[in-house]
Amino acid sequence: EQVLNLNPENAKAYLGKLMAELRVRKKEHLGKCDKLFDTKNNYEKVIRFADKALVSELKNYIKQINQRNKDTQIKETYARAKANMTADTIPNLYDAIELYNKIIDFRDSREMISACEKRIAELRKEQEERHKNDTYSEAVSAMDTDYIPEIERAITIFETIIDWKDSHERIVKCKSKIEMLEIEAERKAKRGKIAGIVFATVILGAIVIGLFFT
Repeated sequence: EQVLNLNPENAKAYLGKLMAELRVRKKEHLGKCDKLFDTKNNYEKVIRFADKALVSELKNYIKQINQRNKDTQIKETYARAKANMTADTIPNLYDAIELYNKIIDFRDSREMISACEKRIAELRKEQEERHKNDTYSEAVSAMDTDYIPEIERAITIFETIIDWKDSHERIVKCKSKIEMLEIEAERKAKRGKIAGIVFATVILGAIVIGLFFT
């Protein structure tokens, strides 16, 4: 402070204050600081009053810190992308792609993007197959009844997965089963009608006979 009182433009004095503020003993260690210090007042004073050599040296330290921080950020981004890949879900894989795109030129980021896209396609195919299998099972259950509305529902379901397994053949079987059930229902109705007529005839005959003998 006394030096600055005598010479307010003493760059080395401001440099000393900056180093004290940053707790750095040697000027060469400024480049090893974790955080940038180019917004600090003492730094600005050094840059203002120092010669070109010192200014260039300090700016180089800032570049070193920037580059190191950038490298650290890139590595952290890469690690996060890897973690998302390991999670192996479609949303996580899309997150991984987004992260890899931010560091596209780092290591194997381009290849990892391709790997993510391939895995997404595989997972989508697996999802589609599971959905079709579940739909198929539901239709089979509906088909394995003797209740016509349920069998008709089975046909509707099979039509949504017409190219899956034997869905087309099962639709034909469902329609055939409905026809047989309708025929059987018609036969039962006719038998019931005939039985009703016979029963009525017997009753009527009994009444007539009863009247004859009275």
